[in-house]
Order: sequence, then structure tokens, then C-alpha cells
Amino acid sequence: MPGKVLLIAVDPIPEHGCPTSGGGLRAWSLFRALRDAGFDVACSIPRPEITFLSRKCWDRVPRAMKEIAWDWENQGQVIKKLAPDVVVYSSNVCNVGIHRKPHCPVVIDLHGPFMLESWFMKQTASEHTFQYWRDKLALGDLFLTVSQKQQRFFWSWLLASGVEFHDGAVLPIAPISMSPNLPPRPERQPQEPVFVFGGGFFPWTDPSDALLNLVDVLEQRDKGKLWAFTDFHNLDASRQRFAVVRDRLTSSSHVHFPGLLGRDELMKAYAQADVAIDLMKRNPERELAVTTRTIEYLWCGLPVIYNDYAELATPIRRYNAGWCVDPEDPVALRRVLDHILDHPEKLPEYGRNAQRLVRDHFTWDKAMRPLIDFCAHPQARKAAA
Repeated sequence: MPGKVLLIAVDPIPEHGCPTSGGGLRAWSLFRALRDAGFDVACSIPRPEITFLSRKCWDRVPRAMKEIAWDWENQGQVIKKLAPDVVVYSSNVCNVGIHRKPHCPVVIDLHGPFMLESWFMKQTASEHTFQYWRDKLALGDLFLTVSQKQQRFFWSWLLASGVEFHDGAVLPIAPISMSPNLPPRPERQPQEPVFVFGGGFFPWTDPSDALLNLVDVLEQRDKGKLWAFTDFHNLDASRQRFAVVRDRLTSSSHVHFPGLLGRDELMKAYAQADVAIDLMKRNPERELAVTTRTIEYLWCGLPVIYNDYAELATPIRRYNAGWCVDPEDPVALRRVLDHILDHPEKLPEYGRNAQRLVRDHFTWDKAMRPLIDFCAHPQARKAAA
């Protein structure tokens, strides 16, 4: 019989009408997968003083969730109070606030190469930082990751933390995933395609060239729209780059710029659009990333213009669910944009392909099977010999 699970989220989950993050969406997918599988799941979100959650959004959080919200001093008390059978940390070790192993097995979800993200945030990784990461990883019994590339990346960190290869199931792949109830797509034949870009500008992501080139093409062709649901990350490293793009986009009659929205409102907007642009300049973090926003676009039936270097490019090509190009090649991007603007009648078929890809590989009932199976029969990891 499924037991009790405590999920400790790195960011707020999208259940209060507030904007969230990739980490929040990842935590939400773990939470929903476990709940749908019959587990008694409690979710501890960070208190507003240690996250981007605004006071306005915090006021919407249910009282019961506020009472188990975590900070750096109380995680042990929250675990003790709820007495779960399993503790799950999502989406990296940066929210692990305990110093010794609790009474129950621990799952650590390694969603994204956070060591590389730290470098882009200008946070110098000292020996103290490395030791912190190793100490926290050593507390885990099961580790999840989202792709083959990230699995290989994190094996070295687990080895450095005393986690060995003798148990091949210790680091299974649990891809980024969405609800198995995919949203319906409205029946429409677009005459002027609506492009979308959603999510924040992060220090390790740079969609600037793609967005600026897209707006140039829309203006030159006098056709199509871009809806930009974006803002800069709460770290100053991305603010200046965002401001340049924002000023250009808001000056164009072909751009609608509402900024960040709550997830429910954002999904309604995606349902009225036709194609997503998701091209990011290449860097070591992007080469490893499987972007949450991309899976969300596909889930909503939006074919994507995507990075040709990323792991997700392979299934996108195989399903004909978008177009994979070199983000440093504006000529290749122009060819794709011209094709979309010249043949908007083909977009509904691409959208159906996008949802078929998600249905086959990226719904949480399938993708989260390693987590579900572990929580059904939790056990501590064998100590290294």
C-alpha cells in the first residue's frame, strides 16, 4: 500500500496562481505523479524570504502548506513532524537543509546541472562549496536525473560523494514530464501564425538573437505575431541582456509583451498560439539541459523551433514536432521562419505531432516510474564497500 511522502521543493509549485520556475514545475510533476499513484504526499515549499515568491502570492498559499514551508533552520523539524516514509528533494541539492540522514530513505532529484548554473551566476565555487554538494549528495538513497547526458554528468559527482556504481539503479532517468491529460487544441487554421516565447531570462540562457531575428522577420514580412511571456531572472546577471531585448520587442507592433503570467493563464494563452521559439545560444549548461519550457510547449501542442545541439532535438526531429537549427545560424532560422509564414496550414499537423511525442514519452505516469517504484518499496542505499 502506498505510504507517506514529503516533497521538499526548491521553488513554489504552480498551484496558487503565481509564476513559477523550471524547478517549481519539476517539483510539481513529482508531486502529481506520486499523488496520482496513490501516495499521501505533502509538499514543503520555501518561505518567501528565501525565494522569488512575492508576498502577494504567499498570501494565496493554503494555511496547511504554509505551516510546513521550509527555511534553513526548520527542515529537520518538518520531517520529524510529518514522519514520512520517504523524503524527496527536488530539484537539486541546493535546498537540502539537513546535515544528517533522517529516519527514512531520501530521494534527491538532480534536475539541471546546478554546478554550471552557479558559474553563470558569478558564484565562485570554492572547496567549501564542493564539499557542501558532496556532503548533501551523500545523504541520498536514490537519485533522479532527466536525460542521458545529465546522467553521465552526475555520475562523477556521486562517485565523489561516495556513491558507487555497484547499484546501477541508483541514478535512473526520470524525464521532464507533464500531466497525461493533455490540453485540447482548438480547431483553427492560422492565417498569421502566433509565435510564443515563455519563461524567464536566466544567466545561463540567452535567446536574444533568436527573438530579435524573429521580430525582424515579422516586420519585414508584415505578417505574424510574437507573444512574449518573459522577464529577467531575479539575479542581476541577466538584467541588462533582458532590457535590450525587451526594449526592441516592445517597440514592435508585431509583439505582445504581457510579461510573466501564472501557469493557468499562461496555458490558456499557449492554446491560442501556433508555434514556440526556443533557441538558446550554445554553452556547456545548455548542452546538458532538457528544458522544462520546451516540454510544456510540446504538451500544449506547440511545435518548437529548437536547438540542434540538444538531446531533445533527436525526438523532436523523429516525431516531426518542430524544427531544429543552429542558434548561431540566422540564415537557417530565416528559412524556417519563412516556411512557417508561407505555410501556416501545416502548423496543426506539427502541433499534433508535438502532443504525440509528449504522450509517448513525457507524461509523469510513465516518466516518473522509477520514483513511484522506489517510494512503493523504499530502502536505504547500500554503503560503499
